[in-house]
Amino acid sequence: MSRSTARRVVAPVPKVFMRACFRVFPPSRNVWRYYGTFGRFPNILFPRRLTEKIQRRILFDRNPKMPIFADKLRARGYVRATLGTGQYLSKLYAVVESSEEIRRLSLPTKFAMKPNHASGMVKIVRDSSTTSPEELASLASEWLKVNYYDVTKEWAYKKIRRRVMFEELLEVDGEIADDFKFHCFHGEPRFLNVTRDRFGKYQINLYDMNLNLLPVRLRDQRIHENFPDFRAPPNLDEMMEIARRLSAGTDYLRVDMYNVHGRIVFGELTNYSGNGRTVYLPPEWDFRFGSYW
Repeated sequence: MSRSTARRVVAPVPKVFMRACFRVFPPSRNVWRYYGTFGRFPNILFPRRLTEKIQRRILFDRNPKMPIFADKLRARGYVRATLGTGQYLSKLYAVVESSEEIRRLSLPTKFAMKPNHASGMVKIVRDSSTTSPEELASLASEWLKVNYYDVTKEWAYKKIRRRVMFEELLEVDGEIADDFKFHCFHGEPRFLNVTRDRFGKYQINLYDMNLNLLPVRLRDQRIHENFPDFRAPPNLDEMMEIARRLSAGTDYLRVDMYNVHGRIVFGELTNYSGNGRTVYLPPEWDFRFGSYW
């Protein structure tokens, strides 16, 4: 067999060994998840890729600020304290710790419901008259049972006090507002994802800090072109300054914001973007983004 066609055969790792690793050090599960995504293990000792550096953070970083960032309610307090104002916060209608409390709430016609202790869980309600309190209570009960650390093995979520939030629904012309995700390194935003139509086509483009479209896309992201009618917000510089102030003193933090007809609204703070398994195409961008850290 020629060198060009030969393939190295790697002996499978015994499952008993893997299970032992997970029991002794649960975050090691992410190393295997990384392998499942990329077909290689992350370089933890000398990481160069952004995804590898996030994996190293998952394994070893225990910065006491990270649980504050991960908790969507405590993050609001951090924003207010850091910026000295609550003007960038969304309207918060209610916070509950049990599903029974929901039946006593008086909520507006439109709202977003989400847990404070997890990521990717949200219910959009555009007409509360068509959604019963029992339906919301059932969903809240499911969320409150989840320790998100058990799902992701991301340390910052491990001991968050679990609650469910009801907040303002951020829309532009009847659609969820564009989500600006600033990736900040050492207190400086270096690139951003702009997410559009999250609950529809779910389009994501990556831009530099002048809002120039970068020649990189995410795997399985079929659309890579400027969104129709997309323009840089007139107060983009203000959004960048907010990202700087909120990420100051961190080596990496993703700061998410919305821009609703010129009104800047804080979204969330993210320690472990994509669980450190975002696939950038072409892959050299993983190295470039990692060089900022």
